[in-house]
Amino acid sequence: MTINSHLFEHSPALRVGEVVLRESDGIQTHQEKLARIVLDRMYEFVGLLDANGRILEINRAALEGAGLKLEDVQGTHFSDARWWAVSKDTKDQQKELIRRAGNGEFVRCDVEIYGQGDGEETIIVDYSLLPIRDRDGNIVFLLPEGRNITDKKRFENEIARKNEELQRLLDLPVPPERRSPREPARTTRGSVS
Repeated sequence: MTINSHLFEHSPALRVGEVVLRESDGIQTHQEKLARIVLDRMYEFVGLLDANGRILEINRAALEGAGLKLEDVQGTHFSDARWWAVSKDTKDQQKELIRRAGNGEFVRCDVEIYGQGDGEETIIVDYSLLPIRDRDGNIVFLLPEGRNITDKKRFENEIARKNEELQRLLDLPVPPERRSPREPARTTRGSVS
């Protein structure tokens, strides 16, 4: 008997992506399959690494964004994966973040990775790496997460550019013919207009 028998009122099996949830699955298998469904339906990039940064699990969104399959990267060091191949600095930064998280520090930053167009296009992600401890306090896993913030960064840059443009306009002297009769002359660069 499964914990969610109502799911199988119309069929003894449900297929969601690559996962087949069966009425005959034991409770442990049922829970593992539900967890896989959740993980693979998340739009953010999520994975699970061992304490040294070797890849154990990566969700579908992250794999597809980099044009990878789990079997391509499982067991390899996270910093060697396609996401971090943007530059040597990006790869080195990732190694350092893994080292820090492996020592117990929660790390978070914005970083450019290959994460779109089957790994041919870069995106900017709000990236974090969370150390996960066992009952004795030992770090046993690292949980990487990345949320695509490329559009947000683009809008922030556009707003900053517009603000700079407005500031330049505000700093310009107002020609006498455009001043209101009550408006005093503004000084710019030591001169009076």
